[in-house]
Amino acid sequence: MRTFAAALLLSLAPAAFAAEDGGQTVFQDIVVKPGDTLSTISQAYLKDPTRWDEILKHNKMPARDPFVALPGMVIRVPVRLIKENLRAAKLVYRLNEVLFRKKETAAWSPAASNMELFRGDWLRTGKESKARVQFLTEDLLVLDASSMVELKPKNKNSDVELRGGGAYFGGGNSKVATPSLLITPKTKDTKYSVQVNERLDTRVKVIEGQTTVEAEGRKVDVNADQGIEVKLGEAPGVPIPADSLPDFPGRSADFADAIASLKGKSKMKVSLPPASAAPAVGAATGLGALKKELDRVSVGEPVSGYRLQAASDRAFTRMAVNRVFEVGAKMDLSRSLASGRYWVRFIPIDLLGGEGKPSAPKLYDFNPRSGFTPASGGAAPEAAAADPSRLVSLSRPAADETVASSSYRATGKVRGDDLSVTINGVTARVDEAGNFSGNVTLRPGANQIKIVVTDSAGATATVVRTVTYKP
Repeated sequence: MRTFAAALLLSLAPAAFAAEDGGQTVFQDIVVKPGDTLSTISQAYLKDPTRWDEILKHNKMPARDPFVALPGMVIRVPVRLIKENLRAAKLVYRLNEVLFRKKETAAWSPAASNMELFRGDWLRTGKESKARVQFLTEDLLVLDASSMVELKPKNKNSDVELRGGGAYFGGGNSKVATPSLLITPKTKDTKYSVQVNERLDTRVKVIEGQTTVEAEGRKVDVNADQGIEVKLGEAPGVPIPADSLPDFPGRSADFADAIASLKGKSKMKVSLPPASAAPAVGAATGLGALKKELDRVSVGEPVSGYRLQAASDRAFTRMAVNRVFEVGAKMDLSRSLASGRYWVRFIPIDLLGGEGKPSAPKLYDFNPRSGFTPASGGAAPEAAAADPSRLVSLSRPAADETVASSSYRATGKVRGDDLSVTINGVTARVDEAGNFSGNVTLRPGANQIKIVVTDSAGATATVVRTVTYKP
C-alpha cells in the first residue's frame, strides 16, 4: 500500500509544478534528523505537503520513495513552499556595515535591505552600525553596533541567541538566549535591552512589561524599570532599579539612545542617505495638502514610516483608512477612499518599529484626483471629543492607600485617541491601547498624586489620590 501511494504521488505531481521553475529560486536549508523521511519533512515544513516532489528536483536523494528514512544530510527546499511560521525574519533596516552568513557556511556576506533571514542564519554589525529585524510574530530585534546574533537557532530552546554586543527587543513572543542566561517575555508589550560583555556576562534592562531570566536552574522575574546582571556560570540574583545598573563600558550612549526611542522619545542619530537617493516622505501620491502636515510631524524625529488614519468621526471609531507606509514610499488612496470629508492624523513609526503619539486630528476634504485639501466651511462630521473625565480610569492608586516603599508606580487607562496624561506634572507615555504609567518618589507621610488628562482641544480633567508612605 505504501509503495502504491508513493507511485501514485510520483505519477501525478511533476506535471503540476514544472511550470514554476522560471526565474531564480530561493532556498532554505533543512537539516535531516534521525528518522526523518521526505514525507515527514514535507508534513512539518511545507504549506502543502503534497508538493514533496519539489524537494526531489533540487536534491540528490538516495531514493524517490517519500517514506524511506533519509541519511543525515542537509536538503534545499524552495522558500516559497515553506510554512510562513518557519521562516525566521526580515532585515527591515540597516545602517553602515551589516553582514550575514548561513549556519552551514563560514563566509560572511554584506546584508541587503529587506532580505529574508532564515532559521540558523547569523547577523553581525560593525562599528557605528545598526540593524533592525522584523519577525513574522511581529516581534522586533534591534542589533547594536559591534554585535552578533543567531536567528532561530536549530535544536535550541530560544528564538534568538545573542553571542556578543547589545540588542533591544520588542514584543512578547521570542525567547532570547545569551552565553549566561535565557530570557522569556511574560507580556505581549515587553521591551527590554540586553548586553553581553567580553567575559560573556549579561545585563538585562526591562523597559516595559515583564521578563523571566533563567540561569543555572534558577528563575527570576524582572519587571519594568528593573535590571539584572548575571555572570557566566552563576545563578541570577535579585533585580535592582534599572537606572542604578550601569551599561557595560563603551555602550552607554548607544543604549541610552535606543531606550529613549523605545519609550517614544527617539533620539537616535542616523546617517540618512542623500536626498537624491530616495524620494522625500511627502512624495507619497494622493496625499495632496497632507504633505505639509506630514513634513511638520516629521521634523526632528528619525522615523522609518507613518500610519495614516482617516475617519468620519473625530474619535476615529469609524475609520475609512488605516494604512502604514514607509519613508519615501508612494501611497495612492484614489482607489480605496471615496470623496468626502474626513478627520485625518499621522502616527510616526520610529526606527524600532514602535508607534509614537498621533498628530492632532485635522479636518480635510478628499477628492480622488486632487487628494486632500483643508476643509473650508460646512459642518464637521462630528462634534468635538467628549469630556475626558469620562475617558480615564485609575488602576493604581484606585483609591487612597498606604504603602511601605518610597517608590510608587501609578497606572491607568484612557479611552480615547487624543488624550494626553501627566502624573504630578510629568508627561506619561500612553500606548496604543490607552494604558499609561509613571513613577513617583514618595516622601514619608501623605503624598498627593495628581493625574491630569487633556484632550486635543485643551479641555482637562483632574483626578487626585492620596498615598501615604510609612517607612
